[in-house]
Amino acid sequence: MANQLNLDEVVHRSKEGTVSKAELARVAEALKAPEGGDLYRLLYILLRTGAKEYEDLLASYIDYSADSQSAALVLGSLCTQWGRFDRYRDRVVEALAGVPWDFMDDLKRSAISATGEYLMVSSDRSLLERLVGHAESYRDDLIGKFAVEALARALGEPASVAVFPRDETEGALWANKIIDRAKKRLTRERAAH
Repeated sequence: MANQLNLDEVVHRSKEGTVSKAELARVAEALKAPEGGDLYRLLYILLRTGAKEYEDLLASYIDYSADSQSAALVLGSLCTQWGRFDRYRDRVVEALAGVPWDFMDDLKRSAISATGEYLMVSSDRSLLERLVGHAESYRDDLIGKFAVEALARALGEPASVAVFPRDETEGALWANKIIDRAKKRLTRERAAH
């Protein structure tokens, strides 16, 4: 692949929106059998450019157990940047529950973040319950902290303030307020149905 395209340069141009259709086709072809460390950059190029004609190819990497960071990139991008959460909801639910090959929780963190963004504009009691469940463990694990941040986004907090405070006491106060607000929302949503 490196002989055909300068991936670093194409990644840069993908941010500017100046990658040609022919280059995207070459990237997609290379993605069918990626070499060495090219996978993440190849996925990034197609995702960043919004190359919808390659959505199925990209989605095939959601379950790519050999590289959980690449799987996370695909799931998160398709669900948030591409606005395709509804199409990949079942995959998000699987990732929220945890998949055996996601040892570093890359895919789970991506699913948590995507769920928070989705719940900011949509209602889904089951997903909200899952986020609250993860968030309640914020004292014990990093996934819980990510879930609190995702809940903050789901509740409409701007990304700039939906960040877990570093101070332990301040963090606990903030997390408990967010979790309480999320539980109140959950109660309202349950009552509405």
